[in-house]
Amino acid sequence: MYLLSRKENYEESDITCQQKSINEWAKLFIELFEEYSSSKLQFPKLHSWVFHICSSIHNLYQDSKKPNFIKNNKITEIYLKWNKMYLLSRKENYEESDITCQQESINEWAKLFIELFEEYSSSKLQFPKLHSWVFHICSSIREFGAINEYTTILARKIILGFCINLKKSKYLKNPKSILETCIYITETYESLHKDYVKKPYKLTNKKEIEKQIMKIIRCKAIIIESSSKKIPKTPITLKYSKKLYEFCIQNVEIYIQTRINDPDLKKEMKFGFKKFLKCLDAYLDFYDQKLSEHEEINIKFRIYSGVTLKYGAKMRANNKFHKRPIFSNIAVKMNPDEIFEYTSDNGVCFAQVLLITEIIMNYEESMHLALVQWYDFKSLITNF
Repeated sequence: MYLLSRKENYEESDITCQQKSINEWAKLFIELFEEYSSSKLQFPKLHSWVFHICSSIHNLYQDSKKPNFIKNNKITEIYLKWNKMYLLSRKENYEESDITCQQESINEWAKLFIELFEEYSSSKLQFPKLHSWVFHICSSIREFGAINEYTTILARKIILGFCINLKKSKYLKNPKSILETCIYITETYESLHKDYVKKPYKLTNKKEIEKQIMKIIRCKAIIIESSSKKIPKTPITLKYSKKLYEFCIQNVEIYIQTRINDPDLKKEMKFGFKKFLKCLDAYLDFYDQKLSEHEEINIKFRIYSGVTLKYGAKMRANNKFHKRPIFSNIAVKMNPDEIFEYTSDNGVCFAQVLLITEIIMNYEESMHLALVQWYDFKSLITNF
């Protein structure tokens, strides 16, 4: 059955043989698989294949014998006219004589095309694209140049128009970058035609369509502009999740010892509390400060279950997250100046987050720190 369906030309005997093979296959197929189908194999495609495919082939076969269709010499003629017209449309540079020749070839092709196929079209070939091609393409070539360059040139004129209007907008800081982005997008014309023409058109109320489409594209351009900004290596803003603990510097040692002795706390968080003061002191010492110097000042320590970084990544250090402990693993890009002092994976080291902290001081900005336990990380200078 399949081999017969792959034939390129059919005689009446072939169609009869095909219908017979389909009936034999369908009978056995239904017998074997009907019990496994909830719809008892009541599939539209199966029905069409068994009862209609051969009649469709037969109709096409009869049409092919019509003297005014396939066997008409005009079919060859229209094919040759199409090739001539197509080759002219692919030119990269046009003289006035080329455009005149192109219009003549279009007229010759269109006249014969309509003569041959109008009777087979329910709309009598009243297609907007056909109309544009016959009556407007040559004038467009005169105005915008070669067809292959339409997208960029036309896009520049259209997009530049609304970019100029956007210069005063508080949402647009760099209209030039939007212009470049839109032109890059429109250079892939046909592939993005749906996103930048058809879909915006569907969102309009079909009144003043061009203005509405341009507004929709403008909004899209603003989104592209805002989302294309370079992501900073260090997050500027942080969004903390649930606060687990809060304590002051005056009772920090007692509070931490209580947490270490808490039987409900997991070993990762206990270890984090155990090393908290020592690591914080080492951190402050790096900036020529000492924790003991601030004991008279009101400093608050807050421990959170997680944090969302500015670029969307989530980091967690939680004793119970959906009834399970979770302590995120992270990759740390090392300082290039110290990269050869440590064992690393192409300049990257790995660690597990034990505590996510915020340290609030009343005399300077808050510190946002994560206490981590390094994996396979060893200083080659100091052995710890």
